[in-house]
Amino acid sequence: MLPEEKMDTELANNGRQKIIIDRPAYSQKEMISAYDLRWEAELSLAERIKKCIRNRLTCTAGCWKGRLLGFFPFVEVMRTYNWRSWLVLDLISGISMSVVHIPQGMGFALLTSVPPVYGLYSSFFPPLIYFFFGTSRHLSMGTMALVSLMIGSTVNREVERRGLAAIPLLGDNSSANPTNRTVDVRTTTDDDDDVKVAVAVSISLLVGCIQFLMGVVGLGSVATFMSMPFIGSFLTAAAVHIIASQVPAVLGLTVDRRSGLLTLPLTFESIFRRIDETNLASLVIGLTSLVVLVVLKNGINERCRSRMKAPIPAELIVVVIGILTSHYLRVNDVYGTEIIGAIPTGIPPPRLPPMTDVQMYIVDSVIIATISFVISISMAKLLAKKHGYAIDVNQELFAYGLSYGLSSFFGCFAGAQAPPRTLLHDSLGGKTQLSSLFSCSVVLIVCLFMGRLFYSLPVPVLAAVIIVALLPMFEQFQQLPTLWRVNKYDFFVWIITFSSAVILNITSGLVIGMATSIFFVVFQAHFAFGSTLVSLDDSDIFLTKDRLHSDRLVEYPGIQVFRFDAQLFFVNVEKFKTQLFRKTLKDGALLQIDPYQISTLTVDQPDNLPNGGQQPDGLAAKDVTSVDVGSTELGDIPLEVLPHHGRKTANRAVILDCSAMSYVDIMGVNALKMVSSDLLKLGIRFSLACVPSTMARRLESAGVLSPTVNDRDNRRPMFTLFIDYDIHFPYKRFDGGSTTSNYNNNNNDYEEDAQVIYYDGTMS
Repeated sequence: MLPEEKMDTELANNGRQKIIIDRPAYSQKEMISAYDLRWEAELSLAERIKKCIRNRLTCTAGCWKGRLLGFFPFVEVMRTYNWRSWLVLDLISGISMSVVHIPQGMGFALLTSVPPVYGLYSSFFPPLIYFFFGTSRHLSMGTMALVSLMIGSTVNREVERRGLAAIPLLGDNSSANPTNRTVDVRTTTDDDDDVKVAVAVSISLLVGCIQFLMGVVGLGSVATFMSMPFIGSFLTAAAVHIIASQVPAVLGLTVDRRSGLLTLPLTFESIFRRIDETNLASLVIGLTSLVVLVVLKNGINERCRSRMKAPIPAELIVVVIGILTSHYLRVNDVYGTEIIGAIPTGIPPPRLPPMTDVQMYIVDSVIIATISFVISISMAKLLAKKHGYAIDVNQELFAYGLSYGLSSFFGCFAGAQAPPRTLLHDSLGGKTQLSSLFSCSVVLIVCLFMGRLFYSLPVPVLAAVIIVALLPMFEQFQQLPTLWRVNKYDFFVWIITFSSAVILNITSGLVIGMATSIFFVVFQAHFAFGSTLVSLDDSDIFLTKDRLHSDRLVEYPGIQVFRFDAQLFFVNVEKFKTQLFRKTLKDGALLQIDPYQISTLTVDQPDNLPNGGQQPDGLAAKDVTSVDVGSTELGDIPLEVLPHHGRKTANRAVILDCSAMSYVDIMGVNALKMVSSDLLKLGIRFSLACVPSTMARRLESAGVLSPTVNDRDNRRPMFTLFIDYDIHFPYKRFDGGSTTSNYNNNNNDYEEDAQVIYYDGTMS
């Protein structure tokens, strides 16, 4: 509100407050002069890049210190850490997360087509590095099922391309003896293992580099291009693929992995062809583990959460029972149930991942990096909002990139935050990433000293852990009725993305889902809704005439206000013109009139005016019923004497409310020119109102608003209409002229000048 504006409130007869605004009307030139306003100079792309680089490099000592601390957020966290209140909570949360980290890490390693020990490495290094660089206090970084599945798909494709052995779903290098099946986790004696690990860690390095570069160039906003329905359906479809990949492990079958289109149908076709080979011991162990996990996690832990200080460590219980059962009953030797086998102890020395043939999976790496980022940042934002702290999206990209890029030197594969671990951390009251240090400490102890204890762990137990961890993803189906009620476009995006990802494959589902999202955005823009606006009870409140009906809605005679609720660009320009003409011209047709051949214009006195049918003094036609215009251009004819063509009240002006048009392209500009030209042929003047500054700049750049010899001001954005029976009607003709028509009920004189009201972009 301007300083000169005076606002007074009083209770109206209906008990509501009435707001009276009394302020002077400014031309834009007067506004700029009175308040020393300046238009920011337009910079070219090269100048903006130079300015950005200069701002980043030009910094004081204190500024550099702030940037350095911003790059290492853990310093501020540790400086403000409440040791007395938070330490115990972070300790409990960290130990509990490690209980989930270990079995999930080994299980997701099998999804990645690498030996289980690499899952332990990937559960140690990424969370450790993220502790130093991440801004989220609750994310549990490490292995993640979807990312592991996508990396595993790329690994399998590369192995097949290089002509090596096919990779079974159950694990790698299974013994040929069906009664003694173990997973050989040694990585130095088998070419297949070497290739698989090399490809996986190379992808991890590429993913880390891509995410780091995204942070450098500030591409954190890429997450906004993926809607929540799209992400939810994609993750649900991925859960179907992951669970399907674990079915052979539960059944005790060894099924070759499928790649390409129709992955899921072909996988089930292979399973059904060999269903008679099901290992009953594996089936019993797998189903028992599933039941125990579901009862403990989804039953007791969920229903008794408020009465428990900490949830029951279901995964740990199942793993321990599985190891003991397998060891003492010798399920591997007697029944042929597959077990993990020997796990090397210690931490591998750092080694540069091999970068040969990386061009074959660079596109896969970009997709994996994007999906990993979106999954992690979505959860980070959710928890940051819940707990009232801020996260830096670009710093998060740095953290993800460093976590997976640096950890790839130690044989780790890329991942993301895993919802089960992250939500466990939150539910246990964990406060900071210090809990990740405690979790990493437990994983490190397992890697150094306890690896041999997992020798007898049955693979069906790991499969059960993976399946149960993904069951919450199917809660997304509960959102479908809401999507249908709220936005059917989002509903169809969900269905199409899910169906294509399940039927075809994950990558195809991703591409089709994004293409569908873009298509519906364009589709909605094409069928954008335009409406005419009318005043409510002769006030400055404007409502949509097309959808509201009331005797208190006032339409000002001869003036049509039209609003188009979309950006104006090539997709919808024809729709825009069609709706504008249909809804602002009384007869719905664009009559062709030669403006140079009109000799006499006659005006009927309207009888449907507000205030009991009395015409405001300012709208009087000065007793003029006709005027001889000869060959005068209609753009210069006073508003009182424009043609009505047999209509009761002739349209003399059409105002386009541009408040929803923050963007206009060259075809949109041309459409505005054409509309103005066509309306002028009817003797109707065309005005733009509520023009955003960005749109005004584009119009000016296109030469539509460029100054002419008839203009008094140097800059001519078009703004709004004020109605209180004091009508200030500014408009810009596309023929170069510029006119403002003032009707004032206190002054019967009609005046025309070149003043343009400055307005901030909202209808008044």
